Formats: sequence, C-alpha cells, structure tokens
Amino acid sequence: MDETYRRYLAELDDVLLNGSPKTLGKFMKCHGMKLPSSDEVLRVTFHKAITSAKTLPLQYRRQSKQWLEAHHYHSLDDGDL
Repeated sequence: MDETYRRYLAELDDVLLNGSPKTLGKFMKCHGMKLPSSDEVLRVTFHKAITSAKTLPLQYRRQSKQWLEAHHYHSLDDGDL
C-alpha cells in the first residue's frame, strides 16, 4: 500500500473515531471532496463511513449501525455487524 494512501486512511480513521460529522466535513473539504447537501446527510455519511471502516473497533461500528437503523438508514457493513 502506498504511503500517501496509508496516511490518508489513518487520518480518516482518526476523524471517524475521534471526530464528529463536522470534522468529517472539514476532512472532505480538505481532500477536495464534494460536501453532503445538508447537516443530516453529513451525519448519515459519518455513520455509514464508520460502519464500513473495518479498522475501527467493532463495538464502535455497531453503535453507528444502531444509530443508522434507529433513523431508518442502512449501514455499509458487510454483514459483520
């Protein structure tokens, strides 16, 4: 794996584990990504990203899956949650 990509993933993991939806928005903007259309979509994006990040603690990912389900959204896990 390329070192630049490794740093990017480490930064993203840190944002997802220690940040907030707003922190994710700043991360996305810093990396030239299109921002979600609303705060609600950003919150959903944040939780979906957590559920798909296999490098994050399983319980933390499960909490985001529960949040998504409670708000009638689907997670991005591969069935491991």
